[in-house]
Amino acid sequence: MYGDDNFPQILQQSKLLLKKARGLALPVAYKVLKGKTHFSKILSFANEDCEARNTIVEFIAQPR
Repeated sequence: MYGDDNFPQILQQSKLLLKKARGLALPVAYKVLKGKTHFSKILSFANEDCEARNTIVEFIAQPR
């Protein structure tokens, strides 16, 4: 996940990580969260309606 209100370097790092993971055939997903930063995502994890948290839980729950 990437918050679109981050520093450009974080977007570059996210894309590099995604490319590496896909190159290793790992199960990956990529999602951009509008108006979020790295820290705002983390700080909102305690909320049940947190988009980042719910996306992670749904990804983990997927059968492999």
